[in-house]
Amino acid sequence: MHVDKMVKAAQGLVARCGEMLKEEHPDTAKITELNNQANELLVKSLEMMQKSCSMMMPAKKESPQKDVWICPMHPEVMTDKSGKCPKCGMNLEKKK
Repeated sequence: MHVDKMVKAAQGLVARCGEMLKEEHPDTAKITELNNQANELLVKSLEMMQKSCSMMMPAKKESPQKDVWICPMHPEVMTDKSGKCPKCGMNLEKKK
């Protein structure tokens, strides 16, 4: 059953419960049963929607690790390119 049909069926059950409650001597056991059926339909429809949404979501791609270059004498100096330390002029080393 498709989600929209399940929701409509649940709405119909809830409407029937409402009609039965207006009766002079409502059958509470039947109302409870119909209400439970409506809840089951709604839960199943939500589960189907969640499954459908998760199938449409692209898988998370891990971002590629960028290289980090640091000065051996000044570890606070970091960059994403090789080069020289602006403080001491030493060659930056690739962080492992």
